[in-house]
Amino acid sequence: MNALPVLALAGGASVALAGPTWTPDHSFGHGQSHVLAYADDGGDSAYDVDPTTTFGTRSAMAAFGGNSATGTLDWNANAAFSVFTASADSSHGDSETYLAQTYLTFVANDGGDFDVNLAFDWQGSGQSEIEANFEIYDVDTDVRSGATNTVASGPVSTAYSGTLVAGHRYVAQFYVKVYGDGNIVGDGDGTGEMTLNIVPLPTTSALAGLGLLGLGVRRRRESL
Repeated sequence: MNALPVLALAGGASVALAGPTWTPDHSFGHGQSHVLAYADDGGDSAYDVDPTTTFGTRSAMAAFGGNSATGTLDWNANAAFSVFTASADSSHGDSETYLAQTYLTFVANDGGDFDVNLAFDWQGSGQSEIEANFEIYDVDTDVRSGATNTVASGPVSTAYSGTLVAGHRYVAQFYVKVYGDGNIVGDGDGTGEMTLNIVPLPTTSALAGLGLLGLGVRRRRESL
């Protein structure tokens, strides 16, 4: 188990933090972490992927004509945050897809809880569905879980909370997708975020202060 992270405070003081920690890892056969963008208007298509094996920022853009999908990833020790966009103004076939995805492979060094929030606001016409999806796969237990939401128009969102187990390997992905049978016109943008729930541990001085407070309350009661 890794040492607990420490938050530096003004005046040189520090507070120990407890919660899950993760390390990017692609060594267990599920590919590299990446951000992906895909646009297909039924006739033409574009695809872009930006892989990573470390924390940092990545971006992908798939575009042709007036059609596009984009995704960005900012992945650090506390969270993975993405911005997604999609735009459509022409069609050459009877099946269109605009997709932006974030895909993470990692090891949980320390266990703890996490939250996921995914929201995408599509304003347009011609689509048959707009989807927001999150899935996490525990490689060591072979268990998949997650949340998805699909609407016919307007904004879509989904949320999920779960727990990482120390030492387990994970694959997590979240994406937004606009799909239709042709003639999609519109624009959308949104965000997806997977956040580790890091909480401060009580310091020795804080615990000592609580102890003195309790002692003071006890003496006051005894004097009454």
